[in-house]
Amino acid sequence: MGDISSFSHTTRERPVEMFGQQASESSIQIKRIDVASRALDTLRVQAQALGMHRLALDFRLRERLHRSRLPGLRGYGAIEGNELLGFTYGLSSENSEWWRRYTVPHLRDSGNKGWTEGTFLVCELHVLPSYQHRGLGTQLISELCAHAVEPRSVLSTPHGPTPARQLYKFLGYRDLVEKVSFPGVREPFSLMGAELPLAARIILAESGVDGADSH
Repeated sequence: MGDISSFSHTTRERPVEMFGQQASESSIQIKRIDVASRALDTLRVQAQALGMHRLALDFRLRERLHRSRLPGLRGYGAIEGNELLGFTYGLSSENSEWWRRYTVPHLRDSGNKGWTEGTFLVCELHVLPSYQHRGLGTQLISELCAHAVEPRSVLSTPHGPTPARQLYKFLGYRDLVEKVSFPGVREPFSLMGAELPLAARIILAESGVDGADSH
């Protein structure tokens, strides 16, 4: 089984920030990152964002390294100096065995077969608690999806009226399947999808907010 965290996003306890409060610190940059070389950094951010003990993520390191080497995976980070403040990464649905095995059946059974192929998966999105509510999460996911060649994006998030779901809906995501159960996870999830480009990406471009380093 794949790492369920690969399709879960910042939780109810520490919600991702809402769009509209843009990061004003000129020293923070949204850049392309190599997820494999910064695997430990991403886990550190994830542990703090989810309010989890770092030891709880030790077993995820191998999975993170494996997933980071999948074809087509792209990652972006919010970086100040050399410190990773937040990150996101994703890949084409065609390159994710976990997605095909545990998620595609739910989409088909709910009448959303059109979302099972030609989709870009947003696998992770986390920002350090002390840097949330500054627009970093919005800029990260917008930049990630801006480089997707697929016409639509899909993600999963804990079910319920969470700040994370509010953010995704603002970005243009809508519920595809609600109360999805994944093996080994107690809480239900919702599968959400959005046409690309994301609504926030258009707003960011029109407002002149700098994008990420695309090199």
